[in-house]
Amino acid sequence: MVYWYDRVSPEISVGLHNPPHTYIPLRLSKSLGGFFIAPFFNGAFMTSLAEYLYLGNGNKKLNRNLHAKTFTFSLPAGFSCPGANLCLAKADPITGKITKGDQCLFTCFAARDECIYPSVRKSRWRNYELCKSLDHKSLVSLIHRSIDHYVSRDATHIRWHVSGDFFSAQYLKAVLEAAKHYDNDLIFYAYSKALHFFNDQHTGVPLIERPPNFRLTASWGGIYDFMIDKFPDQFSRSARVVNSRREAEIFDLPIDEDDSLASGPIDQHFALFESIAKRKETAALRKSMLTPV
Repeated sequence: MVYWYDRVSPEISVGLHNPPHTYIPLRLSKSLGGFFIAPFFNGAFMTSLAEYLYLGNGNKKLNRNLHAKTFTFSLPAGFSCPGANLCLAKADPITGKITKGDQCLFTCFAARDECIYPSVRKSRWRNYELCKSLDHKSLVSLIHRSIDHYVSRDATHIRWHVSGDFFSAQYLKAVLEAAKHYDNDLIFYAYSKALHFFNDQHTGVPLIERPPNFRLTASWGGIYDFMIDKFPDQFSRSARVVNSRREAEIFDLPIDEDDSLASGPIDQHFALFESIAKRKETAALRKSMLTPV
């Protein structure tokens, strides 16, 4: 049997179906150059376009960290952020126009990206819809297959949510379950304002076990900020956005320039620097697309 494989299309999954047993996938590599020659099996071959969650290869900031090779995963800003408050902004999935929350003090940079770049917006929404559509076991499996598909073997870290956040306890459980598969060979890390999924907001009791290769940074500016102060032993690593280096000094916080503090092994509080000038410049580019709630 000869199967045509288009090297520029999404990967095709071919497998042996042996009823009443399981479907066994056989991965085809793009390096096969267009053809896959299969021997005869006593069963039926099935072909289908495989679906993956999209993971990107770093970005300008993350690539400054020469001690890590980081891939990223993103969801739509705002729509997937149940703990957002001071940065709450959403780019319309169709038009890209931004609406901001009642308490929004600064527009989320990820929402601005979705406003400006339709392809970014489309990719994040596709990830979001896939994550919401699957049960726990299927989502864990999809995460593993997506990492295998997109993440190179020399990768050291995956940053969950350059945009977006843990939008449900079920989704968080799937990500942490997937992380366990890699031990310390691959570090998962995330900024999150959805702290109520990690610990009970009243007692601080952990609601889910964090595997050793998962590093959480509690992100200030959300609905659950009080949990960072109330349960310092549970949220020993946090990030606060500042508008100047002087402001970081006032809080006595080091500035994380390349995500090395967020992804590194040491729990500590730090600052993220984004100048007012940069925010004004980006807002000016798409001023006509920004509409208040």
